[in-house]
Amino acid sequence: MASRDASGDMQHDPDAEWKPPGAGPEDSAVLKLGAMMIEAQEAPLDEDGAAGGGGMGSGDPSLYGLAFSLGRMAEALENGPHVHRDETLSEVPQLLDHCPEGFVQQVLPALCDNVLTWDLDAQSSAAFLLDQLLARNEALAEPFAFRFVQIGVAVLQSFKGQRDNAAIEPYHELWRDVICRSLLILRHDEQQRSWLLEYMDTLEFDDRNESILCALMIGAMAKNASREFVRSKLLPYLQIYANEAAGIEVFGSCITSIALIGKMISMEDVENYLWPYLLNAIACVSDTRLHAEALYVMSEVLENKRTQKDPGKRFFSELFPPVFLNECALACRVSTDDDSIILGDEYAVLEILSESFGELLYSYSLYGPSGSASHSGSTNYRKQAIRAFANMSACSGALVRRNCAYNLPGVCQVLAGKYATELLEIVAALTRDKDRDTRCLVASGFHETVRALAKKGRMEKLITSLIMLLKDRDALVREYAISHLAESLVLFDKFIEPQIMAHVAPVFGVVQRRDAESWRAQVKIAEQIEGSAEVIPDAALEDAILPVLKRMILEGIFPVKRAAVRATLRCILYITDSSQRSHCISRYVDSLAQSRTAARIHYPFALRTALEMFSARFFFAHFASHLAALSRDPLSNIRLLLAQLLPQLFQAARMTKQDEPVDLISNVADTLLSDEWEDVRATAMTNMASLYGPLPVAMQDANARKSADEDTRFGGSNNYRSGASVGNPSAPQRFLQGLSMTFRGQPTPKAPKTSSTE
Repeated sequence: MASRDASGDMQHDPDAEWKPPGAGPEDSAVLKLGAMMIEAQEAPLDEDGAAGGGGMGSGDPSLYGLAFSLGRMAEALENGPHVHRDETLSEVPQLLDHCPEGFVQQVLPALCDNVLTWDLDAQSSAAFLLDQLLARNEALAEPFAFRFVQIGVAVLQSFKGQRDNAAIEPYHELWRDVICRSLLILRHDEQQRSWLLEYMDTLEFDDRNESILCALMIGAMAKNASREFVRSKLLPYLQIYANEAAGIEVFGSCITSIALIGKMISMEDVENYLWPYLLNAIACVSDTRLHAEALYVMSEVLENKRTQKDPGKRFFSELFPPVFLNECALACRVSTDDDSIILGDEYAVLEILSESFGELLYSYSLYGPSGSASHSGSTNYRKQAIRAFANMSACSGALVRRNCAYNLPGVCQVLAGKYATELLEIVAALTRDKDRDTRCLVASGFHETVRALAKKGRMEKLITSLIMLLKDRDALVREYAISHLAESLVLFDKFIEPQIMAHVAPVFGVVQRRDAESWRAQVKIAEQIEGSAEVIPDAALEDAILPVLKRMILEGIFPVKRAAVRATLRCILYITDSSQRSHCISRYVDSLAQSRTAARIHYPFALRTALEMFSARFFFAHFASHLAALSRDPLSNIRLLLAQLLPQLFQAARMTKQDEPVDLISNVADTLLSDEWEDVRATAMTNMASLYGPLPVAMQDANARKSADEDTRFGGSNNYRSGASVGNPSAPQRFLQGLSMTFRGQPTPKAPKTSSTE
C-alpha cells in the first residue's frame, strides 16, 4: 500500500490491504458483491448439476462449455437437467447461423429422440428451431423431413383432451408450420403417403386447429405428388374443407393450398375443380381476406400456366374476363376513396390486387380475347385496365403505389400500343413520388419501361423522368437508376435526335459528384459510361464525359481508377473525328504516362485494355510512344507491370507485319531484361520464353475484325505512321534471336537501345 511520509515522499507498505482507487467505507458493498460472485463460481454442483440455483446468471461453470461443444449440447438434450437443456436450446439459433452441418449431425438426433418427453415450453422452442432449419437450409433438413412430420403429429396428438382449444392454439400453429414445411420438401413414397392419408382421416372436422392443419397438408403434399395422386386422393379432401361452413380460417387455408395444387394439374382441371372455390372466395363478403388470398393464388396459378403454355379451354374466354373487369372497377373505386384507405378492409384487397395486377393483365393479354371479342365482358379490357392502373398509381396508400411501380414495365408492355401517353404520365408521377421505395422500384425497372414505350410515346418525357431519377436526393434511387443506364441510353438513341442525347451526357458529372463518397457507385458510373459511349455524340464525350472520368482516375480508389481508365478508352474508341480522337488520347491517356504522381501505375493497365479494344496497327499508331520511357520508369512496379505485358505487346507488334513496332518492343525488352531489380528481370525472362511459335489463329482473326471495324468507323486506314516497310519476315526472327540469352548472377544493367520512334 502506498502512503506519504513526513517529507511527502511516497512509501510502499507490502503488507497493507489493497483497495481500488477511491475505495472507502462506502464501497464495501461493491467488494462484498465481488466476493460473492467469486464464491458462486467456485461453488460445487448440486445433485441437479446446478450451482447456487443454476443458470448462467448464477455463474454456473457447468453451463459455460455448452456453447462450445456440440457433444455436450447433445448430451444435455438427452439426459441433462432442465437448466442445461434450456440453455442448449437457446444456443441452437447461433448454430443454425454459423454451424448448421454440426447441428444436423450431432445435436438434431438428440433433439428428435427426446422432444416428446419435454414440457410444453421446451417443445415449442424445439418447434421454432426445426422451423428455422427448414426455412434456412432445405438441403440439410430434407433427410429428416418425414421424421419431423412424425414428431409434429405425435406432439399434436398429445394435445388432445389435455387443454382447451384456445390455450394450445399458439403451440398448435408452431408444430403445424413444422409439418407443412417438412411436407413441402418431402419426396414421399407410397408407404409415407398412406400413413399421411390415414392421419388426415383421423383429424376432426369440428376442431378448427385440426381442420386448418388438414387444409394446409393438402397443398403441401401436392407439391411433390403426381397429377393422378392429386386428382384422386387430395381433391376429395379439398371438397370437404373448402367452404365457409368449415370456417373462414379453414376456407382460407384451402385457398392457400390451391396455389400449390393448381401448379400440379392442368388448366382444364383448374377450370373444372378449383375455379369454383376461387370464385366463391372472391365473392365472399364476410371476410375480405379470402378475396385478397384468392387474387394472389390466381396470379400464382396463371404465372405457372403461362410458363407451361397451358391456357386451358374456357378460362380466358369465359371464366376470367368478368372477374378481371370487376377487379378493375374495384381498384378504381377503392383507390379514390379515402375512407376505404382508413378503414382498411377493402384496402387490403387493393394491396394484393395491385401486386398481382401485372400478372393478371399480362396473362389475359396473351390468351384472352381481343378488345372486340364476342364476349361482352371482355370488351375493351385495356381501357378498364389503364383506368384502374392510373387510379392505383395515384392512390394515397404507399404500398399500392410501390406495387404499381413494380408492375410498371409489364403493364407498359401490354398497354403501350394505345395508351402510351397515359403511361408516360404515370411514369412521370411515380418518378416524383414522395415515397423513396416507390422511386427505387421505378428506377430499377426503368430500362424495361423504356423498352416497352420506346416506339410508342414521346421519348423526351422519358428522358426527363430518367434525369429526375439520376438527380434524385436519395443515393439508393440514384444507384438503381445508374444500374441499367446504358441500356436505356442505347434504346433512346434509336428514337431521338443526337442533340437531345448531348443534353443527357452532363448528368454523369452531376451523379459522379453526388456519389463521390461511394466507390461502388463510382465504379458503376464508369461501367455505364463504357456501355453507352457508342450513342453519345463526340462533342459530349470530349466536353462532358472524359473530364468526369479523368476526375475519377485522379481522385478515386483503385477499383474506381481501373474502371475509369477502361471507360476512357471505350469513349476514345467511339470518337470518329481523327484530330479530336488524337487530342483526347494525348489529354486523357498519354497524360497518365507523363504524370509526376503514382497515377502512372495505371498506364500499363491502359495499355493492356487498349490491346483488347483496338487493332494492333491502331495501338502502335496511338499508344506506343511512351513504352520506351516506361521501361526506364523510376517506379519498379511500373516496370514490373510492363514486363508482364511483354507477350501481348510482342504479339501485337508481329501482327502489324512492320519492322518498327518489333524493334520498339525489342528495345523495351532489352531494357527490362537488364533491369536493376531481380523481379523485373525474372518476369521479363519468363514472358520471353512464351513468345516462340506461330500466332494463334483466333488472335489474328480478332485483330482483323478490329481493323475492319476501325476502317468502317474512322473512314480509312490507321497504319503505323512512321512509314516503316510492310511485310518484312525477317523482323520477328531478328527479335527472337536477340532474346536467346540466359541471365546468370546479377548483370550490370545495359543502356537501352534507342528506336526511331523516340
